Amino acid sequence: MGTVAGLLEGPSRACEVLTVPVTRIDPEDVNPEDSLGGIPMSEVFLTLGEPQHPAAPPGDTMSQISKPMLDLVDRIALALPRGTRMQFATVERAPRLQNRVDAGSDNQLLIESARKQRLEHGSPFWQALFHAGGAQDDGVPDEIIQAALYHQSPSADDELTLTAGIDSPSTLLRLAASVDEDDVLMLTSRVLKPDGLEAHIPLLDFSIKSRLQGARISALRAARALNVPGELTSTGRSYHYFGLALVSEREWRQYMARALLLAPITDERWIAHQLLAGYASLRISESDKGESPVPLGTI
Repeated sequence: MGTVAGLLEGPSRACEVLTVPVTRIDPEDVNPEDSLGGIPMSEVFLTLGEPQHPAAPPGDTMSQISKPMLDLVDRIALALPRGTRMQFATVERAPRLQNRVDAGSDNQLLIESARKQRLEHGSPFWQALFHAGGAQDDGVPDEIIQAALYHQSPSADDELTLTAGIDSPSTLLRLAASVDEDDVLMLTSRVLKPDGLEAHIPLLDFSIKSRLQGARISALRAARALNVPGELTSTGRSYHYFGLALVSEREWRQYMARALLLAPITDERWIAHQLLAGYASLRISESDKGESPVPLGTI
């Protein structure tokens, strides 16, 4: 076991040091001869657990959030000034594209072609879909373009909040228990500081598929390049990043814009949806397949 320390902004001090016990990642996942800024990768990335995705017991609403994810939210809360209100949100699982467009053969052929490209080459689905449509004489159908503009904003209200340094993890469990079965519970980037000013927790979604050999190290490098301390989590198919610091509205937009430059390692469509919403959000509850995100490590 070792420790990792990160510098975190506080309300009345320049920084404080957060020390978290960690274990090192499997050497097969990281080339020990590789480095970032002269620091061996084996010293840069530390993991809190193996990327196994426990499924919640059927019908057990209270376990929509796994213990590792509860602990991660607690670590985020510890990194914030005491009294900061963290905002959570719910969103209904979006209908599949096939259910949003006409079931005509042309549309379905395009969708199947894009899915094949995604599975074989790890291409982002919508990029593959637009490429396949652009290769046709008739171009991308209007219906596909309209479907691509579909935006679903999370639902956040005053009842879905947790106060850092005051509320306990059991508060989050109660929030999870109130979520409808078809909804997903998400942590949003938007917080309200004790001084009444709004700020953001940097959050990031990745597009690169975890089944690719270099996916995890690529996501790590992208997150590290954006220069915000945080933790990487595995979603099963890709990765999420949760910051352990606060940034202003302007800094958050800059963070998102810089992250967009790293697409398709990062998820460009997710970034667009967060900018439309005015804040970011990431899933902390189980997926529609019953899989929970798994914290991988601190950067």
